[in-house]
Amino acid sequence: MMFTSPMSHLTAVVPGKSADAVSRKLLSLGMLDFVRMEDFAPEEISLLSSSGGTVPDSAGKASLSRLTEDRLRIENIAFSLNGFSLNSVPLSVDTAPSLDVVSLEQSLDDLGRQLQEIRNRQQEINREILKLEEFRGSVSGGDAGQSGLDPAQFSTGSGFLAYLTGSIPADVLESVRSRLKRFPSVAIELPRQEDRLPLLIMVLKRDLREAEAALFDSGWVEGKLPVQEGHPGREALASLEGKIRELKTGLSDTAAEYTRCIEDKREWLTQSWTALLVHERLQKISLFYTRTRRTVLFSGWIPRAKCRELEDALREVVQKSLWLEWHSPQEVNAGTDGRVKVPVELDNPGFLKPFEMLVENYSVPAYGTVDPTAFVAVAFLCMFGLMFGDAGQGLVLILAGLLAPRVMKNASSGMRRLFTLITYCGTAAVVSGLLFGSFFGYPLLPPLWFNYHALVNGHASGSPAIRSVYDILLITIYFGISIIALGLFINWINLLKQGDWFSLVFEKGGFLGGWIYGWGIYTAFFFAGTGYRSLPPGWQLIVGFLLPALVLFFKHPVSSAHHGNTHIGPGMIMTFLMEWVVELLEIFSGYLANTLSFMRVAGLGIAHVSLMTAFDQIAAMTTSDGGVGPWSVLILILGNVLVILLEGLSAGIQSLRLNYYEFFSKYFSGSGKAYAPISLRNN
Repeated sequence: MMFTSPMSHLTAVVPGKSADAVSRKLLSLGMLDFVRMEDFAPEEISLLSSSGGTVPDSAGKASLSRLTEDRLRIENIAFSLNGFSLNSVPLSVDTAPSLDVVSLEQSLDDLGRQLQEIRNRQQEINREILKLEEFRGSVSGGDAGQSGLDPAQFSTGSGFLAYLTGSIPADVLESVRSRLKRFPSVAIELPRQEDRLPLLIMVLKRDLREAEAALFDSGWVEGKLPVQEGHPGREALASLEGKIRELKTGLSDTAAEYTRCIEDKREWLTQSWTALLVHERLQKISLFYTRTRRTVLFSGWIPRAKCRELEDALREVVQKSLWLEWHSPQEVNAGTDGRVKVPVELDNPGFLKPFEMLVENYSVPAYGTVDPTAFVAVAFLCMFGLMFGDAGQGLVLILAGLLAPRVMKNASSGMRRLFTLITYCGTAAVVSGLLFGSFFGYPLLPPLWFNYHALVNGHASGSPAIRSVYDILLITIYFGISIIALGLFINWINLLKQGDWFSLVFEKGGFLGGWIYGWGIYTAFFFAGTGYRSLPPGWQLIVGFLLPALVLFFKHPVSSAHHGNTHIGPGMIMTFLMEWVVELLEIFSGYLANTLSFMRVAGLGIAHVSLMTAFDQIAAMTTSDGGVGPWSVLILILGNVLVILLEGLSAGIQSLRLNYYEFFSKYFSGSGKAYAPISLRNN
């Protein structure tokens, strides 16, 4: 757990007739991070022929991209149905269904067309609903409201609406309605007169010409309406509401039809996805094979602790017809001149997995270096707790982190890790809330350390050591010094393991940089301890600053000589001098900025308390006596919600930033390649 997992490199030769069985075993184990033989031994492999990478006969000669595309099609269909998750489908190489790619694709095409037809109908209904709702807004906005329509307006219209009055042949009513459906409209029928049907038609003015064209093609004759009781405007609104309700019912029916369509195929989709996934992975493994006439060669990386398990499994498949060769990373690097990167596995207990996500989000550490996950976990949670110290609000975060996976059942593994991280952050907030005595923005609990609220508001903190906000700032500076010192120590360990003695001595994060930083801390506290009146004795300043600075001057000459440049002229000396001055400025200003940057932890903590105090004062202003009332309770609830969302997000971001820029920058070499074995659940 302290370092990245030790890796071993495997080169294997198996009989060609056993290649399919070996592929299945390798996929079932999911341990080997394959390397192309061309990368590992290009000169030797150039004499052999590369595998065609075909999938087993049951899947035909389908290409890898074709299998992947079909799998993604099924995943998109499953994703469109709430509650249909493929993440929990049990996967096994031995029980995977057989695969007929052509037949599967035909069935997928048929299902896709069926679903697309339903989606098209949904889109059409949605467009119709939007049109009618827009029309309803115009009608109910005053043009045809509760008072009805003035027949004098029928020829001129009003506002956004235009009204057409007249009659059509009774037998063309359905044809007229069909043509009017192309835009928002309402047609109110009046009692039939002989063979003609009087109509009041309402359309938006922008659609008037199209409506007139549709009507006159159907035998429309303009004219006055017969006198009727009631209000046409009210009838229009009632007609619109009825149409909208009818369309929304149809929309619900199509949604149910879409769900039924997928549910009927659920079992087939699951089995097809499983078959595609297995054969896709087998195809991917076969692409790493190099074949001779009778044998198959492959190569890859595996954690050293799993070597015996893999070897035993392969021997079980091919018996004695197996040739294996194991190499250490040092042997591989020596033989390939570093062309083949050693993959990195972060091997941490399950409870630290969410923090692996934070490390990998920054970069993958170099192979053989310190795995920072455990240190990041402690530093991140401490920073978050100091910035978001409230036991009540922390409990809300814990509940959110625990309930979210149950609500979002289709959440990916990354999202589930994020929910776990939120739970951890809530726990850190509860612990710090108990230390500070804070519960939902009030100092309701007896503080185990000091009363943060009282201190920020100018009262006694309950701790003789913490008397003002300056003491809080000092706490975060101590914390920052500890984090930076830890980063330097980890860097020294990494450089010792790599045998990089030059960087260990001369670099900013090496012994000289650490020496200057340590004496800088001592000098700063000595100066503050004398009331900002005097510095340490001169010999201490010489030992702490001048001596390492003079040694640092030889960094660039030594480096230049190491690279074979032994000619040193006046211009070179001036260059060395300028580089020395710049590097000294970087060390002093950089470490000072890094240390002071941790004061933001105190700043956000003070802001958190100040915000809750402000909401408390606003709530008190809602009642005449400053007591509790409905509005004050609402303000306090909304205030807590706002602080949990904004301050929680801000504390998380700042904790991440301090880890990345102030901690990782001291030791982290993000030049690694993640360990990515081909398995049923990865890739």
